[in-house]
Amino acid sequence: MPTTNVDDDNRPLFYCNTCDKEHIDVIPRFKLIVHVKDDTGEANFLLFDGNAQVLVRRSAAELYDENLDEDLLPEAVSDLFGKRILFEVSVDADNIKGKSSHYVVRIATADRELIEEFAALPVKQVLMLQSSDDISSGSGGLSGTPLSKRKSQDEQQSSLEDQHSVNKKLFLKKVKGE
Repeated sequence: MPTTNVDDDNRPLFYCNTCDKEHIDVIPRFKLIVHVKDDTGEANFLLFDGNAQVLVRRSAAELYDENLDEDLLPEAVSDLFGKRILFEVSVDADNIKGKSSHYVVRIATADRELIEEFAALPVKQVLMLQSSDDISSGSGGLSGTPLSKRKSQDEQQSSLEDQHSVNKKLFLKKVKGE
């Protein structure tokens, strides 16, 4: 992060959260969070340096040097508004558990031919992930019992008669008579 401090040669210092120190030699990198929306919904995607450079077509260093007003987005970034972009995202455990609202972008492209190729693919039904609470409560019409352990209606009816509160087997012991 840029600071207002300078070194002995009047060069600006930058603070690093990781090592908790100030440095003069830094390389600007992208960490771009974009809000993406389509017909199916909306999400926040996180683009790191390589993928962001592909879309912005500028390096983070170039944008940093050119940006006169820190409160305004550089034009190269704001030009992305309303554009069609194809993303491949990574969904990790934090996304599923709701701990992270950003999906990390693995690949991003604005290539029109590739976007049209994917847009032409038939729409497939997508099953929504549910939390374990939803599954165990039975909401959503899904069963918490694995398919391999489920019984058919006939099996359920016949097994009702055999159900007991304990699992004891009848045991006969032969006793020698004296």
